[in-house]
Amino acid sequence: MSRLYKTVRRVSLKGGFTLIEAIITLVIISSLSVIGFSFIADSADVFVIVSDDASVYSELWVAMEKISRDMETADPAQVTVNSPTSITIVNSKKATCAACVDKATSITYSLAGTVLSRAGTATVPLADGITSVVFTKIGSIISIQLAKTKGDVTVTLVTKVYPNVDLEEDIR
Repeated sequence: MSRLYKTVRRVSLKGGFTLIEAIITLVIISSLSVIGFSFIADSADVFVIVSDDASVYSELWVAMEKISRDMETADPAQVTVNSPTSITIVNSKKATCAACVDKATSITYSLAGTVLSRAGTATVPLADGITSVVFTKIGSIISIQLAKTKGDVTVTLVTKVYPNVDLEEDIR
């Protein structure tokens, strides 16, 4: 045998991994990969759930904010709860409001099926998929409860509105 062959053979016998070492390495890498994949999959599931919650919440919040703003400048005596799912707000100040886009002095919010609508100068749907709306009036305080379900997510918002309250006078 040549001298080069003997040298190469000696080097290859001294270095390298045994079959057992290679298998153990593969098992460890596979286990870490499975753990990493399950962590990423769980994170993706949580993201989907949270984004569904956020979209339902934001849709309800916009509707609640619109109703509240229309009520805040109204005279409490001119707010009428027609039924638990319908309320009418008469606001004579709107006719003279320069900044108001909708100058309707009478606005009705009502739930028809699963659509919450605002009827002023035109009827406009505010939110779809609403499962319940409850308007109550005790004295001059109006309570609004909106609920919406989308898939497994149900969000309920509740607020109280104090119409025509001048906060500057209350602060003084």
